Amino acid sequence: MMRHLSRLIGIVVVCLLVASTASAYTFTSKEWNFTAEFPAAPTLEKTKSTTSAGTPYDQYVWSIESKGGWKGVGLIVYSQSVVHDYNASVRGAVNATKGKLRSQKTIQQSGVQGREIIIDVPDSGVVRQRLLWIGDRLYQVVFSGGKGTGLTPDVEAFLNSFRTLK
Repeated sequence: MMRHLSRLIGIVVVCLLVASTASAYTFTSKEWNFTAEFPAAPTLEKTKSTTSAGTPYDQYVWSIESKGGWKGVGLIVYSQSVVHDYNASVRGAVNATKGKLRSQKTIQQSGVQGREIIIDVPDSGVVRQRLLWIGDRLYQVVFSGGKGTGLTPDVEAFLNSFRTLK
């Protein structure tokens, strides 16, 4: 009986792994030099804005929303060279969400040292974000979802899937 149960559990695990891999959509932007795994094809939203110091920038966000939460890759392209200040970027993310910074840590991803933060957002849940300065571009890999969703294996896989192209 125990041997049959073990086989059944093994089959279920394999099916789940195949199903989760099969539902991934590899998005590649050759123009902006990156790739990431989304649950399906993301949509692009482009906006123009200005920093508090008056520097114009273009922001591109490729994202998808599903019942599990919102996943996106953002890219900020500044009109001129700016100081690469992770602390200012973290403050900006916390202020934008009107949340409370739960944690932050230094990470290594796609050949650069970056920052990962988790923000608790009142009445809506959590934001988990990775910030990566690569050249003069600020890449942001972001998940936003309900309470208890920011540390799931699915979110970890999405955040880890971001890579710049060679």
